[in-house]
Amino acid sequence: TLKEKLTDQGPFNAHTSLKYIKEAALGIKTLHSNKMFNITVLPETILIGECLKLTDYGLKMSVKNMSKKPLRTTFYIKKGQSNYPITAYTSPEELEGLKKKSKPILDSKTDSWNLGILLYEMLTKFKSPFKGDTIEELINNILTAEPDLSIIKDELCRLLLAKLLKKNPQERIDINDILLIDSINSIDIEEPVIDLNDNIMNPNSQEQEEYIPNVQQGAYEFDSSMAES
Repeated sequence: TLKEKLTDQGPFNAHTSLKYIKEAALGIKTLHSNKMFNITVLPETILIGECLKLTDYGLKMSVKNMSKKPLRTTFYIKKGQSNYPITAYTSPEELEGLKKKSKPILDSKTDSWNLGILLYEMLTKFKSPFKGDTIEELINNILTAEPDLSIIKDELCRLLLAKLLKKNPQERIDINDILLIDSINSIDIEEPVIDLNDNIMNPNSQEQEEYIPNVQQGAYEFDSSMAES
């Protein structure tokens, strides 16, 4: 997996990171053409071989492709009868939708945010641009804090991250625009592989609790006051 390679060889240099971003973006673009959004591609769900393979996208975690050692804490917000997962990959628009107690409006720009978090983790070996020891702190940082881009050495990567991690999705770069950047477009890659039959698991399932470590869930209710800017 990308997680294993990043653990053994990371952090990745700019060229390697952008190569994987290009492959992931092409895979996500294919999913978008099948009307699938909010993909949540993680290092532990990307398989690395002759080409990159997107698998278990969404919340699903495979026993075969993921170690038990936690990469990030997952909190759950109670929404109706379900629990909505919150991680550093959760976009501001998802949180705003929960804040308004409505269904979040998610589109291709939400997946651009996902790629921004992924790129940051590859360049820093799993450091997150948005941290939080509690769910309140994590949500507040995603909604209001600016990522520390000073630790990113490559100028192109810094500029791309600034565009990918815009709080306002309307100001965020689109997947298609990422692929049009000259320095990314010129990178030679193999076509990514996507499993279009993959399904997102129920966040309340026993199986998911076993395979997503460091899960904190329960009766946490979203307090809209803490998300006010």
